[in-house]
Amino acid sequence: MADNIDLAQITGINTERVIIWTWAMSGVLTAAAGILLAFDTHLTPVMGWNLLLPLFAAVILGGIGSPYGAMFGGLVIGISQEMSTLIISAAYKPAVAFTIMILMLIIRPSGLMGKKV
Repeated sequence: MADNIDLAQITGINTERVIIWTWAMSGVLTAAAGILLAFDTHLTPVMGWNLLLPLFAAVILGGIGSPYGAMFGGLVIGISQEMSTLIISAAYKPAVAFTIMILMLIIRPSGLMGKKV
């Protein structure tokens, strides 16, 4: 259904129902992951905040709307952050992701694998 919603509707698949069940299952799995994480670690309101900038930078680098681009962007951001520790302090790894994101927005705003507008 993700590839062609019209074809799914023509073949008799109730697309609204599939969408609702997909959201419901993702919510249940997310809640289960949160509960299991709470068993293992101490939860704080800012958990994951340090991952937000690199994730956002990876999506911008790969191209918004391109899943393969986001995977490629994540790979590039991750490798560049880890390789940057050879030159600068590890505390500046988020700055490396931010710098790459800014450069990509200046050079090619649509991302590496994004569609040109």
